[in-house]
Amino acid sequence: MIHVSGQVFSLLALLAVLFAGAVALAALARRTAALRAFFAGLELPVATAVAVTATGGSLFYSEVVGLTPCALCWVQRAFMFPLVALVPAVALAPRLLRPLVLTLTAGGAGVALWHTALERLPAAPSGPCAADVPCDVPVFEIFGFVSLPVMALAGFLAIGALTWLSGRPTTISSHHRDDRQGARS
Repeated sequence: MIHVSGQVFSLLALLAVLFAGAVALAALARRTAALRAFFAGLELPVATAVAVTATGGSLFYSEVVGLTPCALCWVQRAFMFPLVALVPAVALAPRLLRPLVLTLTAGGAGVALWHTALERLPAAPSGPCAADVPCDVPVFEIFGFVSLPVMALAGFLAIGALTWLSGRPTTISSHHRDDRQGARS
């Protein structure tokens, strides 16, 4: 059961990493218009689906498979679980919630990256984890490198990229135009 579900979640994680990489490259090349057109307003629903899948996967591995989360897994959960409600709410209050969601995804990605480094670098200190539930030993790996923290990292990157992409493109001239329109009203 863990092998099949691990492969499914790993494939989703790989897709998320590829997508986040594509968004990053598009942003660097200043070509996000094509990505925005591709999603055509579905950025937040897709980001919500990623958050729900990541949260569901986390609960599946702990509650169904019986894996005990380590301390860093709990921290990653603390960053991911609220995103299930906050990401769709960005549509209602984008100026307030988009920065919050981007902050949570950046923090979660940072912890997931640290966790991944602990698994990959044997000389790294074990951090806050206990001997009975270590952070530096992958519980499993699919495709030779996709572990649970790698899956979490992929989810955080995809949610962050989609949330960022959902924002209205801004330029200096659009800020001035908005300021002039606000002064007229």
